[in-house]
Amino acid sequence: MLYAMESLVPFIGNIDRVQEDCDVLTLTLAKHGNVNLKEFRSVMFASLRSLLPTTWSSEHESAWAWFWSIVESQVEKNGRLIGNHRQCLRTFLGRLDEATLAGFKLPVFDTFFANCEESQLYLRAANKIFIRTLAEGSTPVIIAINKNTAKEVQVAVASYPRGEREVILLRVQVGTESMSPLIWAAEKGALESAMAILDDLLTVRADRAPSLLPALFDELIWRSRNVKNGARRANSYIASFLSDEEGQLTDSLLDLIKHGDPTIICHPTVVFQSDLLWTRLCCMPWAMTKLWFCITLLVYIVAEQQAFLPRDPLSSDRFSVIFCRAFLYTFSLGQLFTKHGYQTYRAIRQKQMTRFCGCLPVPTYMLQTRQEVVELVLLLFLVCLFCCEPVLHCLAVSNELLTNCCEFGEWQCNLMPTYNRVAAFPVLLYFVLACELVHLNVHLSVFSVICSCLMSEFVMYVAALVFFTAAFASAIACLPHSLSTQSVQMRGFFSWPMAFECLLSMAFSAYGGNKYEEIAQADEPLLNWLVMGFAACWHVYLMNLMVAQLCQRYNELFLHARGNARLRRGINIYETAMPLISKRRWTAFLTSLHLEEACELDQGDNGLRGAVPTTEDPYEYLQHPQVPLDRVQRYGGLARPDLPWPSLDEAVDDSDIGKLAQLTRTKFEEMDRIMMDMASKLQVRHPGTSSSGAYFSAMNASQQRDESKLADDRDDGALKDMVASELEEEFTEKR
Repeated sequence: MLYAMESLVPFIGNIDRVQEDCDVLTLTLAKHGNVNLKEFRSVMFASLRSLLPTTWSSEHESAWAWFWSIVESQVEKNGRLIGNHRQCLRTFLGRLDEATLAGFKLPVFDTFFANCEESQLYLRAANKIFIRTLAEGSTPVIIAINKNTAKEVQVAVASYPRGEREVILLRVQVGTESMSPLIWAAEKGALESAMAILDDLLTVRADRAPSLLPALFDELIWRSRNVKNGARRANSYIASFLSDEEGQLTDSLLDLIKHGDPTIICHPTVVFQSDLLWTRLCCMPWAMTKLWFCITLLVYIVAEQQAFLPRDPLSSDRFSVIFCRAFLYTFSLGQLFTKHGYQTYRAIRQKQMTRFCGCLPVPTYMLQTRQEVVELVLLLFLVCLFCCEPVLHCLAVSNELLTNCCEFGEWQCNLMPTYNRVAAFPVLLYFVLACELVHLNVHLSVFSVICSCLMSEFVMYVAALVFFTAAFASAIACLPHSLSTQSVQMRGFFSWPMAFECLLSMAFSAYGGNKYEEIAQADEPLLNWLVMGFAACWHVYLMNLMVAQLCQRYNELFLHARGNARLRRGINIYETAMPLISKRRWTAFLTSLHLEEACELDQGDNGLRGAVPTTEDPYEYLQHPQVPLDRVQRYGGLARPDLPWPSLDEAVDDSDIGKLAQLTRTKFEEMDRIMMDMASKLQVRHPGTSSSGAYFSAMNASQQRDESKLADDRDDGALKDMVASELEEEFTEKR
């Protein structure tokens, strides 16, 4: 009943369609015995009232009551006919054997239609339902699948809207039933059509707007033809890219950064806008954020390196060390702990977590940038230093502030070497954080980008080195030991850790040269062969392979290294520097650009508004030749806005270069005309233009060919005579 509603309700206005669906519903219900339609009506109305409590009204009640009265009357009427004759027909067919039943099925319809012509109407209704089903299911896609060609499928889906394209290929609705053209094509064996459907579904389509960006940016640059004082004037019309109608910074550059195209970001227009924001507005605020790491680095060096301040535990200089360490724990450790604690709490609250190495859940922000990872590792090391701080442990055994309290016990004395070893790692991390200042310069930033991208290759080869070293060290440690305790095998290869260390020293060329002679003279011959095998694997094979791969990788990275450095600068501008710029400073910056004033092209040549003038190297334009010099189209005549622009062919260039080119063209045309007049007066014609000329030319060519042939014959005869005379002389000498 519920499935029948999907075809009954939409077509309640079509009497014939309702009659057909009621007949089908009657036949379906007849299989289930007696069905109480009154109870179904009560349940249906109760469900509708509960599902639509706010919109249900008396009008809905009347409409659904009228609808159900029609359906109920038709179903009950047809159901009585089925109930009266079904049992009789079943009893009659049950008495027939298989042979009689097979011969009875088809002839009975001829007799039935002859005696009751009205029965044909029911058959016509069934045919009508069948035809309607075929019409609804015969979509262009289904027809194309029947032809089993990819071209037909492409033509069939070409006219559908973009948003409905995948629906048409995956579902066809026929009445209350649906089917998948893709599955049907596969089951039918139309593999070419199925392949075309899959190809269309999996094709990623996007607009071509980014391809228009180079042409747009090219038109925003004007370069002068003239070079004055070793520089060329250039105007960049970037007013609409810098500020919006409210005077705020637009997201145009940010959108280009998110687009991530290293080629577009290196366009002169984009580079000029980025450098303008960086040099005049964002450079110092961004550098100040990184200067903090430099300050903490200097304080850390003073606090931990023993060469700056004496480490006498009773000296007054120890208070300087204690002050520097207190500064680090308070401001560096405290700042990192507060920052990452808050960001971790916010990430957990917002469920922004990811799994590190597939198992350990960590906040997503920690893995987004290299700085976040380094800061987190630095935080862990500073916590370890704070836990091992000798000053705090000395307070437990002494009332004075001491940096070393070895006299109070062995445990306090052994604490200092551990503390100093742990202190070696944070200084490296501080240097890594301070090296972010390389992004102040684009060239240094390019080098940093290349180094960062090649780091994965380097780590991979270090891992390969560790693997080979561990393998050969394990093999060497299994060799029989020498009896002499002073032998090189006992001193350097007695155990696996010792062999591993010696082989690493060989790999990094830090192994003593005289030790190789001792290895060659060792009692165990396999030691020498294993060392040579390790040297061959690393120095001959892996080192050359690493150099070749790094060179190839460098060539790939260098093409877009500058673009990636520009993207990095753009991120620094928008994410770090611009939030630190006050509104007053931004307004003063826009005012200093004079974007509302007309910007001159050359001196005395008025231009348009919205440009920022600058000067560049005279040959800078050669790096981007798509932008011509002085691309302003100049026209003569009246300057009236109601007149159309003349064509470029008819336009007159009244500039100095244009006048010179026009004068040169006129002179050459005049010289050409004079030469033609002189040739006509002297009756000078091109050879071969007359019949006599052609005749004499042909005679001359024939004579030259005859003379050439005669000369060749003479040369051949002379050569034969010379060879014959030489043979005769040789024969005479032998006799």
